[in-house]
Amino acid sequence: PLKLKLTHCPTSPDRNSSLVVQSKMADFGTGKRSRDRQEEDMMDDSDEEELTLDQADDMEDVQVELDLVDLEEKDYHSTKQFLLNYLDGKVFLTTDLADLIVTRKEIGTSIRVNGTDDSYGFVSVLNMHHHAGVKAILEIRNHMLQKCADKATRDVLVSLFTDSSKGLGLLLNERMVNIPDALAPPLHQNLFDEIAIAFNTEKAAAAPGTQLYWDIENYIFITTIYLESLPTRVPTGKRNKQQNEESLYRYQKAEDEIYLKHASVRCEWAGRKVPHAMTGVSLTEMRVLAVVNRSKIPVILKELAET
Repeated sequence: PLKLKLTHCPTSPDRNSSLVVQSKMADFGTGKRSRDRQEEDMMDDSDEEELTLDQADDMEDVQVELDLVDLEEKDYHSTKQFLLNYLDGKVFLTTDLADLIVTRKEIGTSIRVNGTDDSYGFVSVLNMHHHAGVKAILEIRNHMLQKCADKATRDVLVSLFTDSSKGLGLLLNERMVNIPDALAPPLHQNLFDEIAIAFNTEKAAAAPGTQLYWDIENYIFITTIYLESLPTRVPTGKRNKQQNEESLYRYQKAEDEIYLKHASVRCEWAGRKVPHAMTGVSLTEMRVLAVVNRSKIPVILKELAET
């Protein structure tokens, strides 16, 4: 596994400074280990909380080493927790979705604390056409259609959901909020390397004309960004007039900005108001749905590597 040694520092206005990359060690392989499905007890959703990395002003420096490793059965419960708010707090079958993710042997990465089973996040892809009959996938599809009010966007989504000749991959990319952006390039490069290997392996073994699981034309995902409204400066003598507001997007995950820039479809809706932890400025949580064609993936990975 690729290892990143991090330092957990005292709180800073820059969200990425709380975890600072000190060094990179080893290479991140793309091989997947085989594993047998084990029966696990279900966890009560009402007792689970969204995973975060807590910060404290008086915290001393603590080194944390994270590994990027293959998703395994032991990641089931943490994966399920990360999915709890995927549909904006709406209860859905996260158990089924988490099960699909951790049993997908070809691809998928878990971010773990070195030497433990603690997961700080994961990334994976599921073929929505292949799993069209799974209730959790149906719930996600219906939620996407419900939230995208624009008719033209909805029509495009309906076409993507119904045209099974063009593979549609559900990109699931969830992690704790303060995981540093330095983890994103190897995380996503490895994901698409694994997909390429899985596709070539599947194609070599398949009969001509077979619909391949990993022949994915478009990737669709939901993510969270934040919209900050700031008062615009007004010239002297006009201060009695109502100030306009200018808006600033803040990205929880660095790769979101790059993916969204290359999206062919995008719609967004407002979530909750979130007080800014450092400044007290009110942030509006924005949920964003986007579709990215596979032709854009090499460009996205290149830009991500250069950040």
